[in-house]
Amino acid sequence: MNKFLFIVLGAFIFLQHTNVTHLEHSLELYQQVVESQNVFISDMVQHIGYMNRYKIPYEYLQITLKECEAQGVDPDFIIRLMYVESQYNRFAKSTKRAYGLMQLQYPTAKEIDPSLESHWQLFDPETNIRIGVAHFKALLEYYEQNYQLAAIAYNRGIGRLDSELAEGGLIDWYYVKIESVEVVQ
Repeated sequence: MNKFLFIVLGAFIFLQHTNVTHLEHSLELYQQVVESQNVFISDMVQHIGYMNRYKIPYEYLQITLKECEAQGVDPDFIIRLMYVESQYNRFAKSTKRAYGLMQLQYPTAKEIDPSLESHWQLFDPETNIRIGVAHFKALLEYYEQNYQLAAIAYNRGIGRLDSELAEGGLIDWYYVKIESVEVVQ
């Protein structure tokens, strides 16, 4: 299949640049495509895998993968967290005034990104995911890379979770809900 892809792509580039002065440029473009094919194909396979597993819209997947890589956070977990929080609805709004895909409250988001001017900005997928991943990373650091505690704190808040832990009780229904997000086979 790879050879077929490059033959078609090469023919397309050649046909787009039929005069002699552009032929050299066309060959350079073709060479760049050949050199980058391993990265492109592996990225494409990874994206299709995520989209098939979690039914996440491609736009949100691209942003999530970029932010998770930049922040060093597990994208599988963030994708499941996003699904539990909003079911991938960028306009989701909770009764607790949490907004967007990652269900961020404005004061929390403003603390992470002081340049925010309004809660309306949290309906922008790129802004919401960027801040949501940064917030989750901060919780992971606070709870020493414990994804279960970080996820529960993401939903309830650090103060409430720390109080529950101090009292000796912890109901982890939220973490179980994240872990149970179906992976389509």
